Amino acid sequence: MAGQPKLRALLEALQRRKARDEQPELDDLEYVAQCVEGGETMLDICRELKEACGFAPTDISDDKLRRYLKAKYGDRFTERMDPAKREGASSKVEEAQRIVDDARETTEGIRKAESRAKTRQWEAERANREKFGGSPKMQVNLAVGSYHLDALRKRVRPPAEMAQLVEKASEASEQPESGS
Repeated sequence: MAGQPKLRALLEALQRRKARDEQPELDDLEYVAQCVEGGETMLDICRELKEACGFAPTDISDDKLRRYLKAKYGDRFTERMDPAKREGASSKVEEAQRIVDDARETTEGIRKAESRAKTRQWEAERANREKFGGSPKMQVNLAVGSYHLDALRKRVRPPAEMAQLVEKASEASEQPESGS
């Protein structure tokens, strides 16, 4: 990280935050995962760290922490963060409820609260489909009419006509071949 002073500053801010929360013994991934389980987003954590470093919003990207953790921990990042997001989904639902409960009782306030709550609900559904729904629905469209028309086009011969055809075919096979 010699050539990345902003990332180094961001990680130092993360260490200070871990000390503040009395969890300095946790590795960076485990600490962030526990924060996500508690309902924080990685975006919020990164923005807080940027602010603690005195960075302007454009000084360092909002997903810098995510990219760093993914690069450092590899597959362990996904193995740890996916369950953390599922666990944190409950906090999103609670936050949505709080937003609605605390909304200003004006048309604008209610509309804004509804929009914010729906966003939290959507995030919870995506993070934990089993618990909060939002499972993808499969749509199947069958054009039954076209199948029916195809079947009608293929004329099925009546049993009497089929019997006559079979009889003619068997008679033809029983006749001796001429020209031998």
